[in-house]
Amino acid sequence: MVRFSWIIPALPLASFFAILLFGKRMRRGGAEVGIAAVFVAFILSLIVAAHFIGDGSRYAAGVTWFNLGTFKIGLTENIDGLTSVSASRGTSRRSPSSPARCSTW
Repeated sequence: MVRFSWIIPALPLASFFAILLFGKRMRRGGAEVGIAAVFVAFILSLIVAAHFIGDGSRYAAGVTWFNLGTFKIGLTENIDGLTSVSASRGTSRRSPSSPARCSTW
């Protein structure tokens, strides 16, 4: 499942564009799309974190975007225990404007 860890940041990005394009036509302004995308990303980040709790092997993969002779531009993904914890923590945070936090201000 760690191979598909690129989906974790791709889901909120895709929901951003879906809300941007179709948000006005949706019943709640597209909030349900964003909430669902962050929830699925959180579940996937927990699955990736469980992989590192189990055996802890590091995962690395990369793609070359441009190859101009000796000049190469690539995108590399490195997933280890620290990044899996950061991903699960980052998707579980509440926003500062959530009603539970604003009521104490």
